[in-house]
Amino acid sequence: MSNTVLVLTLPDCGPCTSVVSAYRRAAVPVQVRDMATDPDAEALARSLGYTGSPITVVLGERGQVIEHFKDYRPERVRQVIRSQNTACSAPVP
Repeated sequence: MSNTVLVLTLPDCGPCTSVVSAYRRAAVPVQVRDMATDPDAEALARSLGYTGSPITVVLGERGQVIEHFKDYRPERVRQVIRSQNTACSAPVP
């Protein structure tokens, strides 16, 4: 079993779309949760000290938070892609 990549989003968030698209282009399975409609997603964001979106959270096999960051940060997204042992054939915009 591998880590889980979770992206916490808000409606009409362009950077959220970019982050999710980058993971999908690299064939990294990603779970997307809308903080506007999912109270647990909003609570997770707040527990990590964030407001706004997008927030990438990498969860370990037992559900523990391994790493997290806010905003669309291409280098951090590439690091997550590499850590998932998935080749990124498409450049991250």
